[in-house]
Amino acid sequence: RHDAMKAVTTPDALEKLARQIKTLDEQADVYFLPFDPHDGPSRDNDIHIAVLADVDDARMSTLSEGIAELLEAINLELGFDPFVVAHPTNRNGMLARTARDEGVRL
Repeated sequence: RHDAMKAVTTPDALEKLARQIKTLDEQADVYFLPFDPHDGPSRDNDIHIAVLADVDDARMSTLSEGIAELLEAINLELGFDPFVVAHPTNRNGMLARTARDEGVRL
């Protein structure tokens, strides 16, 4: 499929994903990250987002599973180009602080 024929744009897909994540946890905040939190500056076309939530370990597992399902649907819509990767984290963690400082809230 030609890029101009894409049914959904990347910004639209990210906004949709952020809205859908809020249906899983209405208190969650979603941030676009300008880097891969595990590897530093992104060297590929992947898009990294951080999902900040106040959850205990049991709920984080459930939230992560829900996010994985949403990511699969969004990545299919985008034709895996770019590929969206989510990093769920507790709101008070180091990644959450970095996301608030360096990311863009969706």
